[in-house]
Amino acid sequence: MKNRKLTLLLVTPLILAGCMLFGGCSTGDTAIVTINLGLNGEPHAAVHESIIDKILSLFSARAMAFSFNRGMVNAITLTVTGTDMEQINVNIPPTSDSFTVEIPAGKQRSFTVRAFGLNPYGGQDVVQLCEGKAAADLNANESVTLTINMVVIFE
Repeated sequence: MKNRKLTLLLVTPLILAGCMLFGGCSTGDTAIVTINLGLNGEPHAAVHESIIDKILSLFSARAMAFSFNRGMVNAITLTVTGTDMEQINVNIPPTSDSFTVEIPAGKQRSFTVRAFGLNPYGGQDVVQLCEGKAAADLNANESVTLTINMVVIFE
C-alpha cells in the first residue's frame, strides 16, 4: 500500500509536467485567430509625401520602379506580441490567402505580417516587400478573423 502511494506521488507530477510541456492538456486560455492576408490584389503603396511633393505631383506623373505581383513573394512571416505573453513567430506558406493560429488570450495582441521575395531590381538578395499590422483583444475560447492589408514597403 505504501509503495502504491509513493508511486502515485511520483507519477502524478510527471504526468502534469508532461501535459504542460507538450501541450497535451489545454487550459482553455487561448483564442483561434484566422488571418486574412491582403495579398489577393496589389498591396497598397506606402506613400509619405511632403507638401512640396504634393504640389509637384500636380505637374508630373508618379513613376514606380517596379510593379508588385503575388508571384514575387516566396516567404511570409507572422509575429504576434503582447505584454503578458512570449513572442510567437510563425512561417506562413507563401501561396496562402489566410492562415489560422492559436494565440494566448489577452489584451492588445499585436499581429505583424511580413512578405519577403527576391529584390525586384535584380540580384539574388531576399528583401522585405510588404508588411501589414493589426491589433486585437482576444478572449479565451474565442474565434476571431483579422484582415491584414499588406503595404508595399520596398523602395
